[in-house]
Amino acid sequence: MTDSTSPTTPAPTTAHTPPPIAPPGSALEIATMLADGRIDTREAGKLARAGNITMLDIARARGGMLAASPTARPVVQSGPQAALSLREAETAIGWEKDNLAKGRITLEEANTRFDSLGATPEQRAPDQRTDEQKMLDKQFPPARESDYRIQYFTPGTEPAVIPKEVAAFDKNARGWMADMGLPRDFGNSTVTILSKSIQHLSTLSPEQRESYKEQENDKLRALFGGQDKLNEALEPARQMILEINQRRPGLVEFIQSHGDHAMLIAQLVQAAKIFHARKQGR
Repeated sequence: MTDSTSPTTPAPTTAHTPPPIAPPGSALEIATMLADGRIDTREAGKLARAGNITMLDIARARGGMLAASPTARPVVQSGPQAALSLREAETAIGWEKDNLAKGRITLEEANTRFDSLGATPEQRAPDQRTDEQKMLDKQFPPARESDYRIQYFTPGTEPAVIPKEVAAFDKNARGWMADMGLPRDFGNSTVTILSKSIQHLSTLSPEQRESYKEQENDKLRALFGGQDKLNEALEPARQMILEINQRRPGLVEFIQSHGDHAMLIAQLVQAAKIFHARKQGR
């Protein structure tokens, strides 16, 4: 009697398809993944919607984790909801506004969730942005004034009390960048360029500064393809600066005093394109 299976022929196998990975089934699981960095707030929102879990449930779960862990990293409080950071709360409010707009929740349910997230009246208002504005905001997300990194003192030499004039300028500088709608990294790079320019200009005599200004203008003419093209590129930036200066005076004077650096001007030209594109969609 012989074996029907040839020694040179592999035995038949049964194909096995692994079961699909199920999304987290509870708010606590999502909160845990969010807390340890495995997912970000955008991914948390997707998981929440897939599991029919509200951001309020996740916030409560995360609040319980923070309360139970003496070593948990503290988060910034915003309104009555202390379980989410300011940025996470803003993201969650955006999700709930989208849920309301698409009819997934009622206005009463939305207001309850907004209250729990500490939403302001402005944050609760319907999104009136055009599709173009939404795309711009996605590609170049405007930062809050507090998001920008501006350093006025060498680390370790900061005074116990910041001088009033420094604090006043800091408020204006952050406001100018926020009014332009600069993303955080864009604003921070602009600050870096400007800081180096100011340091360099402080070492120059009036004659040397005039020479430096002309050298930077030569760079700009080469970058934009001649004086006519440069003038054309500068006009929207000039309009933006004048408009912001009307709301928050001092910008024109500041640019006139410190705006000779070619890279700074190029940054302002790019910022003006985004600024005016947002305005056209309003």
